[in-house]
Amino acid sequence: MDFNRLRSFAAVAEAGHLTRAAEKLHISQPALSAQIKALEDELDLTLFERTSTGMTLTAAGKRLLAEADKILAASQTFEAEARALKGGISGKARVGTLSDPVFIRLGEFMAAALERYPLLEIDFQHEITGVAMQRVRDGSLEASFYYGHMPYPQLADVALRELAYRIADRFAASLEDPLPEPLRQRLVSSALANPGGGGCFFHRRQKRVTDLRK
Repeated sequence: MDFNRLRSFAAVAEAGHLTRAAEKLHISQPALSAQIKALEDELDLTLFERTSTGMTLTAAGKRLLAEADKILAASQTFEAEARALKGGISGKARVGTLSDPVFIRLGEFMAAALERYPLLEIDFQHEITGVAMQRVRDGSLEASFYYGHMPYPQLADVALRELAYRIADRFAASLEDPLPEPLRQRLVSSALANPGGGGCFFHRRQKRVTDLRK
């Protein structure tokens, strides 16, 4: 099926006259008449009744006009989608993730990425912060989520949200003396330096720190 013939058919049906339809399509009247005749021959149907005042659709023409409009609309949608995809980013991107996917809003990230880059395939790989950063540096990951400060100036980063670390003490309620400030500062610094690691709890009676990762 020739789309030019369908366009000519729809134009003549809308204008009701060969001359006006030819002007709209920017072609000559004989060329438009030939396209209509060729479509009728292809379908073995009479689509128009020729009168002294113009052209009117036959019963078959009226039935087929609705289908022709659907085909032409689908064609325009197809062409617009192809133009949108032309030159778009495509390929496979390896992205490091960490922690709970819900916490880092991985689903929202995936939806936004696919909407903007429909040709891009994203491969998520779970890592901890230190390993993820190293993999971005050596090229085995294209990007990654991470916690903490960016120690590598050659890597571009975007701050997404701030996190608050809390220190849990099972005996704080039963003891009057607070956690010594130097120890508290060391624990906070350790947590910030290794945010992908496990949590810590403090056994106040024995004055020692036990790392849950051990």
